[in-house]
Formats: sequence, C-alpha cells, structure tokens
Amino acid sequence: MTERAIKFRGKSVKSGEWLKGSYILNRGHDFIAPDEFADGKTWEDYEVDPKTVCQFTGLLAEDDTDDGVEIYEGDICELSY
Repeated sequence: MTERAIKFRGKSVKSGEWLKGSYILNRGHDFIAPDEFADGKTWEDYEVDPKTVCQFTGLLAEDDTDDGVEIYEGDICELSY
C-alpha cells in the first residue's frame, strides 16, 4: 500500500492564485502554507477563500497534455476512449 501526500489547495484572497500546501485554520481565517515560505511574504499572502479549499485525491492526470497534474476534490476531469 502506498501512502498519498496529505495536502490542500485554495485560491489566494490577495492574488487570486492557487496555493498548495498544508491547510491551517487560525482565528477564523483559512490559510494554505507551502512547505517553504517565500522571503518577504507575510501570513496575509497565504490567506485563501474557504469556499475554494480542497484536498489532494492522490490521483494524477495522465494524458498527452496534463501528464502528472495533481487532481483535487471538485476538479472536473474528462475521460476519453
């Protein structure tokens, strides 16, 4: 049995970018903390919209265009034969 990474994704309140890492709920605010913090960034840079937080499923997309892309809860995947 292989273990899957426990990680989350959420959309930044400040920049609108998707952030990946550990989920933290602190004093009513939701954060996604990456494995390493970038120099010059503050906690406000890692606050995410709680409606966008989702967990990694452990699955990867494998096709000609998206080989190895992580699939998160709520992602829409297309299956072709």
